[in-house]
Amino acid sequence: AMQETKALISAMTGESRGRSRASKILMGRFMLSLSNRCKSFVSDESGATSIEYALIASIVSLCIVAGLTSARNSLSTTFNKVGSELGSNVAN
Repeated sequence: AMQETKALISAMTGESRGRSRASKILMGRFMLSLSNRCKSFVSDESGATSIEYALIASIVSLCIVAGLTSARNSLSTTFNKVGSELGSNVAN
């Protein structure tokens, strides 16, 4: 496993035998470009703000739904009471 790791590292850095100078330069540029892209991807926070707003909106909507559910139950109870009172008064 150690030899395979060393061979992989030497292949990635262009240190393997039989590579031309141009291929070593191209591999170096590729590795540098890949490194720069990874760094910029990790440091990019442009999507984080929209995700935060989406999370806030979902929490607010859950609170609204929970509030309306409890209001619906209390309103239903109130209207049932009023209906039964009206029904008993109309019957008399």
